Amino acid sequence: IFVVTFSVLTAVWLYSNQFLYNDFLYPLKKNFTLSNSPTALIGDVITLIGLNPVIIFGFLAYFFSAKKNVNDKILLVLLMPILFYFFVFSHREIRFFLLSLPLLATFAALFFVKTVKKKFYFRLIMIPSIIVMIILSFLAILAFDKYESSIKVSASLLKSHTGTVYSNIWPYVAYYADKNVSTFPWPPDVLLNDVMQNKVQYFFVASVGNTEPCYANPTVFNKLDFLKPITVSDLPTERFSIYSVDKQKFDITKKQNYLDVLKC
Repeated sequence: IFVVTFSVLTAVWLYSNQFLYNDFLYPLKKNFTLSNSPTALIGDVITLIGLNPVIIFGFLAYFFSAKKNVNDKILLVLLMPILFYFFVFSHREIRFFLLSLPLLATFAALFFVKTVKKKFYFRLIMIPSIIVMIILSFLAILAFDKYESSIKVSASLLKSHTGTVYSNIWPYVAYYADKNVSTFPWPPDVLLNDVMQNKVQYFFVASVGNTEPCYANPTVFNKLDFLKPITVSDLPTERFSIYSVDKQKFDITKKQNYLDVLKC
């Protein structure tokens, strides 16, 4: 039943790709071309490793080194569809992979229990390492909580402003600012058309390394004369920038100049 269900779902996925893109494997191919974006394959792998290094290490060690019985093989078969669908979909977030964590943790536990019993030196290395990982996990949670608190303060500044907001961290801004918030569109032509048609009034930009789209960066926006930075003393960190759209300064005859600035 499992094999049949998996085969049917995969067949539907392949057919939809052919129907929408004229290519059975278009999303998979596209993922490998997005090497500089946060949703790239390499970015997902790094995220998975950072999610819990101990579990990931234990799973890989058990997968490649230990002898597996029938039950283990069944669990591995159950894991494969999650891995498959996570990496082939164009839109991927780590929350879609959380379903696999119980399986990964099970394999990791099997490896650690068997190895720790047999090899004393491994116990001396791994137990302190696990403790360190737990401490680092708590520190990471505290750091993220601090970052999210700064987003809350920054986004709340938009509550007193009227209009639509574009942001590269739109879920946070929409929640804390209580505004109509959308992602930055692609290609840049769409952004300029939205400005011209008065569809957007504010930009909220977070400097979080590689951003999507690539033009969503204060360095780029500071070069556009129709964007006015909102300088607020309450802005808690330089990671966030808020801009208001000055429609009067938007000159459609400069569209190509704007596109040259926004291209990346």
